[in-house]
Amino acid sequence: MAEVPLLILTAAISAVFGIVSALITTNYKLRQERSVEKSKENERIRIKYLYPLLVVAQDLLERISDIRRRRRNEKNRNEMMPWFRRIKTDQRNNSSAFEYWANDEGYFAMSTLYITAVYFYYVSKIRREFPFIEINPGDNAALLDHLSDVRISIGGKYGIWEALQDSLGAYLADEKEDKIINYREFCQLIIDRSEFIRFNRLVDFYRDTDKKLEDQFENIESSLKALINFLSLNLNVKRTEFQITEQTLKELKKIKSIPTDILLKLKNLKGLTYTSEIDFMNALVLTTSQEFTDDYKPSILRYSLKIKL
Repeated sequence: MAEVPLLILTAAISAVFGIVSALITTNYKLRQERSVEKSKENERIRIKYLYPLLVVAQDLLERISDIRRRRRNEKNRNEMMPWFRRIKTDQRNNSSAFEYWANDEGYFAMSTLYITAVYFYYVSKIRREFPFIEINPGDNAALLDHLSDVRISIGGKYGIWEALQDSLGAYLADEKEDKIINYREFCQLIIDRSEFIRFNRLVDFYRDTDKKLEDQFENIESSLKALINFLSLNLNVKRTEFQITEQTLKELKKIKSIPTDILLKLKNLKGLTYTSEIDFMNALVLTTSQEFTDDYKPSILRYSLKIKL
């Protein structure tokens, strides 16, 4: 009879172990499922927000660097500044004419406003909705630090005040479709007198380009480069290096409209390596001219040696 309690005790112990084992297994599965879900959510945010942020940050850096180059040259500055001033001063009496201008001579200025607002859109989304996203473990704080550095550098006396930057980004949101408005829709907002006022500071930021200190441009470029390098590294996006080679010069020589003296100047860049398209464009402008670079940029990029690192 003594064996009966022992059997009951053994069964009870086995049942307890079974329950504990089941709980441990269930808890492990839940942790695994949460980890998988978190990874999926992080990947979704990377695809929907971080990769587009990297692209638009590169676009913004390229445009800021372009404006910085143009303002250093009197001829290029005098050509550029009226584009931005017209956006501010146009009375919008003929919306069709303004829209035509925005897609013709005024495209540089209008697209600059759009690129800047798109950058603010993605930054505001990340700051507001995903402040603790980890690109890689421990990198969430670093991302916010880089975003903050750019935010501060764009602010200041002739800048876009920090509190307005998120609002400018929000104005581009199509909440019904959960997407960003396109360039045409943005132009329509700028053309509309009642909507335009919301973008007033953004317009003033570029209208006052000739009033800004060189230091502010340096700070904006530096902070954007740091953000781009951080995102590229952590998203595993390869960097492209550019180089003019003997083959580059041979191919460009076939383009009859390129003057011989320009080809001789480009020869001075042969063999030099530039770690970004922006640095490459800067070298081209300094060696040749803004006009030549604008005209022949596609061909030069096509025939240059490009190395993915």
